[in-house]
Amino acid sequence: MDWRDYWAKANENLEMALLAYERKKNNVCASRAYYAVFLASIAALIKLTDLRATRNEWDHSFVQAELNRRLIMRRKVLPSQIGRTPMELLELRHVADYKPRSISASEAKTPAVWPGFFLHRSRKLWRKRVKRSTNPRRAPSAARDAVSEYIAVLHEVYPPARRATSVVVRPRATSVVVRPDRRVMVNVPLPSRAPDRIHLFAQMAEVGTRLLLETGEFIILSEG
Repeated sequence: MDWRDYWAKANENLEMALLAYERKKNNVCASRAYYAVFLASIAALIKLTDLRATRNEWDHSFVQAELNRRLIMRRKVLPSQIGRTPMELLELRHVADYKPRSISASEAKTPAVWPGFFLHRSRKLWRKRVKRSTNPRRAPSAARDAVSEYIAVLHEVYPPARRATSVVVRPRATSVVVRPDRRVMVNVPLPSRAPDRIHLFAQMAEVGTRLLLETGEFIILSEG
């Protein structure tokens, strides 16, 4: 049982989710995004724990529970925000795959952004094996500094964003649940080519992860 097999499938699903989002196929985006995170969760559990599934059959609720219990609550090597990602994406996938209504463009932003953050945080974890310490939230000035730093890096790696960046602060929400924790959406016009978009999301996901761990400020890149 090799974690790399699941990791490769997770990246395939992430790529398809991003392509579907760009083509406004929101139902496909939500479905593939969930499986990207589900498969990445299996890879993380195999790589970082002794957990193994019988006959390689991984139950969805079991994977989510063990990811939270082993890697977030017990060892604290993944941030708590990541622990909610599978359930939120599962709710959207159920709408996309089983309900008569379709995923809206605004709802599709969650599956378009979160899986990349999830995968790149996981990859950084097992490359460096650095355990996360619990960081209290800083004063509002520190949070503003985190946003400024994020935007400064964004403008450096993606110059077209320099005159077209907007920032939106809102409660985090899904189609089913609205939670009070704040998120900062940095909106920019994304590159037209899919490989360039994926590369930009990958770069900024790592920046966002570092700032999340250092300041507690949750910042994600979005199309605006």
